[in-house]
Amino acid sequence: MSIADLLKHPYALPDRSFGIRVLIEREAVRQSIDLNPTIEANSLQLLKRAVEESDLVTVLPPEAMRLEIEAGTLVAVELIEPPLNKAEICVLTARGRPLTRAAGEMLKCIKAMIADVIIK
Repeated sequence: MSIADLLKHPYALPDRSFGIRVLIEREAVRQSIDLNPTIEANSLQLLKRAVEESDLVTVLPPEAMRLEIEAGTLVAVELIEPPLNKAEICVLTARGRPLTRAAGEMLKCIKAMIADVIIK
């Protein structure tokens, strides 16, 4: 699906603090699309719940909705624009500083989530 087709529906978007929003805005500018989300939020949980409980759609990284996809409450549709379907996630840590146990566990979870995500 193209971003232009997706945005013909009522939609919710993450706010500008999220990298995915920056990618969406760049693609919208490239395609001369005016963004006018019904909801703009700094909470991915809020966006997912809004989509589950309404006719809204949203654009989120696949790893952010893995559990909902597995549960069948959300469906992922791949976007055809390369900047939006080839985004990467990066985890940064200070060089030379050992990870705390919590940070190490978080990285294990992220690796597992990414490995398990399949978009159809």
